[in-house]
Amino acid sequence: MELFPENIGEYLSLDEVCLSQGELYTVLTNREAKGKKGALLAMVKGTVSEKVISILEQVPIRIRKKVKEVTLDLAPTMERIARRTFPYAKLVSDRFHVQQLAGDAVQQLRIEYRWEAIDQENKVMLKSYTVFFAALSMKTPWIGFCVAFGTWFLFLWITTKTCIKY
Repeated sequence: MELFPENIGEYLSLDEVCLSQGELYTVLTNREAKGKKGALLAMVKGTVSEKVISILEQVPIRIRKKVKEVTLDLAPTMERIARRTFPYAKLVSDRFHVQQLAGDAVQQLRIEYRWEAIDQENKVMLKSYTVFFAALSMKTPWIGFCVAFGTWFLFLWITTKTCIKY
């Protein structure tokens, strides 16, 4: 646990980081320092909110009241830590996580619409093949049947091979 109350500023950033061997740390930094000297306010092993809150509460409340804004990810534990230790600060979700959520939602919609389009294309192809082979089998039933069966088998083989969802 590292705590540097002298580095506190009006604009803070709260996040968890994973260091070597999967060790999680909660890191609180002063955004105004822009990652340079004096940026680190606290580094606590783990992300258990009660543990982090107890450490951050070692900074006197009169100093913590000066914090205007805390930027954090969308994790509920980070929100709990920020609300309890900086009660007068405005909480801001960082844009990386918001953009990631929006991108994931767009990707999911794109995939759903693509599968709908593929299903629609398959239905149209099957309908046109059915009409074509029905007409062909009326003229020469045996040849029509063989061609229809072969094409149907080929159609199934192609569509099931390309429509496997990974």
